[in-house]
Amino acid sequence: MGHPEEKGKRKEAAGLPTASQPPKKSRIIYWVIAAGFLTVSAAYLWTAYGQRYVLTDEPDVVRDAGGVRIGTDFSSRDLDPGDGTLLEVEITNRSGKTLTHPWISAAVPAFSETPVTPPIKQDIPNGESRRITIPLRAGSTTGQFRGRVTVGWKAGTETGAETGADTVVDLTPPLVVVRNAWSRIQWVATGLQAICKDLALPFILAIVAAVFQGRKDEEARALAETQRHDDRLRDTWTLMLQKHHQNAELYYLPLLSAIRDFRLALAEADETKAFYFFIAICWRFWQLSQKIGGLYFKDRAAETLLALIWRVIVIEVDYRFNGRANRELAIEKLTVRNASAPINYAAFSTGASPLKSQPPFDTLLPRFRAWKAAAASDDHLTVSEIESLLIIFRSVADFETNRPYQYWYNQKPEFPGDAVVEFAVKPVARHALMKEVRTPFERYYSGIRKDFDAPEVTWPWQKA
Repeated sequence: MGHPEEKGKRKEAAGLPTASQPPKKSRIIYWVIAAGFLTVSAAYLWTAYGQRYVLTDEPDVVRDAGGVRIGTDFSSRDLDPGDGTLLEVEITNRSGKTLTHPWISAAVPAFSETPVTPPIKQDIPNGESRRITIPLRAGSTTGQFRGRVTVGWKAGTETGAETGADTVVDLTPPLVVVRNAWSRIQWVATGLQAICKDLALPFILAIVAAVFQGRKDEEARALAETQRHDDRLRDTWTLMLQKHHQNAELYYLPLLSAIRDFRLALAEADETKAFYFFIAICWRFWQLSQKIGGLYFKDRAAETLLALIWRVIVIEVDYRFNGRANRELAIEKLTVRNASAPINYAAFSTGASPLKSQPPFDTLLPRFRAWKAAAASDDHLTVSEIESLLIIFRSVADFETNRPYQYWYNQKPEFPGDAVVEFAVKPVARHALMKEVRTPFERYYSGIRKDFDAPEVTWPWQKA
């Protein structure tokens, strides 16, 4: 069954205007102006000032020369003045010969006035590596700096005798940035000054356009909301109310009455009557599912919530009654062909051969009594906890059943906020079997609370 809002959704899907949508043409123009302004501003700031202090994503440098691989990397490339960093240079020899008299020289502008030449004490035989760590310290000058690393050696035989000329390899490691707080402030201030100077007029025009457009949009929204209310009222009466009233009369209200009678029987400590009305609740929900397919309310979140609560109840019932087949057989035994109600309690409990003494009730009634006497556990629900679920089920279903009539009475129904608060603090709400119910419960309540002035709730299970 559809909802009143589906008519508007179908229009939107077809590209047709709906009453809730304000005029779009002027809004599109405004957003194009704003997007263009922001794009130009960002591009200007980046081009003029941004690249000066933004680290590049350059990879570490690796060079191969005649079977010798040389790699460099910094321990840090984003420094404050006076900070130290380590330049690591690794020489891996795969040339087939020994590298004799290896040497290295490294220089980074604003870090040292002369190149740093750490000693390499030993030759590098074929198949071995040497890792040289060069400590560097940033000076007081800020900016981006690119260093230079030079590595050299002589090629020798496998025994180390020199056979060739010097080999020299130059590398340029990635950029290193030196910046302080003052340079960052100057950068931001200069960028803002440039934006204000070059782009102030378009910005002012965009603001003025936004102010005038905002007033027009406000009037359009008010008119659209009035039209939407009228459309919703008309759709409710022409499409939904007649069918909803029929469903309420034939299915919803009898189900809620069965829940009420079950609770009364429990209060009277009449286990046979409580058992009968519990099976009657199952019968009513089965009839509802067979005839109309389930619960259909104005709020889909309510439908989802109540379906999940009922699912928890059914799982526990099937466990206590030793299987789904027994529950379905009990429903079948209460069914009268072509009747809109189950066999009444008198026929169930009295007579020469009452229904309660026949299968499957002759075994299910003792099981119900044992269930009623069972203690609370982490794996299953007691009859008292099932009653708590039925209470909140009935409260929400009763509210949703009466909700569409607010346009007839010109008054909103009272939301059962007290029942929600009472249920939320009960242990059953934090039971493990309720895990899949809690989030839909919060979603339904948060979506409806403001419209019906319901109290704010702190969900206890969030603290568990």
